Amino acid sequence: MHRLSRRSFLAASAALTAGPALAQTKKKQVPREEPQSGTDVVVIGAGAAGIAAARRLAAARMRVTVLEAAPQVGGRCITDSTTFDVPYDRGAHWIHMPEINPVAKLATQTGLDIYPAPPGQRVRIGRRYARETEMEEYLAGLVRANTAIAEIARGRADVACTAALPKDLGEWRATIEFFLGPFGCSKDLGEISAMDFARSAERDIDAFCRQGFGALLAKLAAGIPVRLATPATRVSYGGRGGCEIETPKGQVAARAVIVTVSTNVLTSGQIKFAPELPKRQLDAAAKLKLGSYDRVALELPGKKDC
Repeated sequence: MHRLSRRSFLAASAALTAGPALAQTKKKQVPREEPQSGTDVVVIGAGAAGIAAARRLAAARMRVTVLEAAPQVGGRCITDSTTFDVPYDRGAHWIHMPEINPVAKLATQTGLDIYPAPPGQRVRIGRRYARETEMEEYLAGLVRANTAIAEIARGRADVACTAALPKDLGEWRATIEFFLGPFGCSKDLGEISAMDFARSAERDIDAFCRQGFGALLAKLAAGIPVRLATPATRVSYGGRGGCEIETPKGQVAARAVIVTVSTNVLTSGQIKFAPELPKRQLDAAAKLKLGSYDRVALELPGKKDC
């Protein structure tokens, strides 16, 4: 069972804890020369967390270098501006709870257009829209499901969300499980912690970036020294000389390194660590595997401003 939060704050104000922060320790090591690269901190990964960490470091007047394996910044937040006549986000798209979302607040500084998500919702049954009475049944079942998960989450033992669902949801059960699980969390509801789900914030108010979420992150990365197409392959830390990060394009030395790659990358062995990361941390990361969304994009004729 995975503890997978529904909150989608991609750039958090506490982004410096987005990944392991590795620096020198008190353990005695063979003396080495201080890093001569002119870099205080190397950030591995130019996704939302890496960009946020680099911005925070730069604001503190620290010399930072960001290493990114992909040929562009944004991580899993990429805006495609060539396939369609309008920007299309291949990754994250929604700006949830814009009134408190750090990304929404930063967006006002970029000059990009943030607009509220259109209100209302409709459900289709076969080739028709659900009738008013059917919508009432569905929404009532959804409220009961959320309430049941919240109730069971108050206990001491955690369970999967499916174990908390009412038994009498009838024909709406599969729809509710899909909405709360794959649609809301990109995981089957049976793989989601009831406690984590209950503690996550409701997302009643949402917004979009007209130019694309990926484009927004790229704007926030402006001015940050990022080395694209430069994957980190090995991180050596713990010595008195600081940290050394190996890449196919050479070695980078720094006093500390912040790793913001996804849990899938962290546990895949793509990046070697010396000394190795504690097993406890790796085991925890392995239980936080990424979810997956499959999208079908259609460009329809007509209005192109939403």
